Amino acid sequence: VKANKSNVRFVIRRLVRVFQVLPVVAAVNVPIYIMLLFADWIDK
Repeated sequence: VKANKSNVRFVIRRLVRVFQVLPVVAAVNVPIYIMLLFADWIDK
């Protein structure tokens, strides 16, 4: 039970880190995605 509890804590910490990184990744990827969409749209 003790090892399981520490494992759960580790998973929670990992999830928190992922959720902290997600907005940064989105902020970087969204403008690139929009640029690609516009480039594709302009070609047509």
